[in-house]
Amino acid sequence: GLPDTPSDRAYASQTGPDGRPLKRNAEATASFASRLTFGWMSPLLAAGANSPLEHSDLYDLQLVDSTQRNAGLLSDAWAAQVRCGRRSFFRALHAAFGPYFWCTGLLKLVNDLTIFATPVCIEYIVGYINGEPQYDVSLGTAFLIAISMAAAQCVQSPALGQDLFRGFPLGPRIRSAIRSGGYGKSLPRTHHRPGHLGLGTSAPYSL
Repeated sequence: GLPDTPSDRAYASQTGPDGRPLKRNAEATASFASRLTFGWMSPLLAAGANSPLEHSDLYDLQLVDSTQRNAGLLSDAWAAQVRCGRRSFFRALHAAFGPYFWCTGLLKLVNDLTIFATPVCIEYIVGYINGEPQYDVSLGTAFLIAISMAAAQCVQSPALGQDLFRGFPLGPRIRSAIRSGGYGKSLPRTHHRPGHLGLGTSAPYSL
């Protein structure tokens, strides 16, 4: 597969369908802070604010999202299953896309925890202000709860954004990998005609 990398080397030797060099996707070369805040989209948003976006203004597909790469991941994972004698498609799918899935799920968990923490903090703060006995805490603890509520909101926003942004591409990646395997297995089949031996064959994708 083709790696996604902050180096231009991943794009230098690749060309699009029309033969032109691929336009580097800003996300692929963005820093951690830029990815976290979606700062890499600023030039595109600025262009869209000034005039309607044209197809030439958009980034090319990231190499990490390409069918070639994702089909290669699934094919390699399936080959490893065959070597081990398991032949479990679920295990192969998990080996290929599981780490990305669980990292995205962790962001979802963080988002859900911060959503749950906010009303709990509000309950403690309101109870402290009203002087309710069960919320009898020190002033310093009350301030700490208020700061925790603000921190939870600051964490929730980027966690939700990253969860949605990372979650949506996962489905197309898996679908393209599975479909590529299906086409790879069905297209290279040998055809026979009367009086004619089998036509050329190529190694099918081993899904």
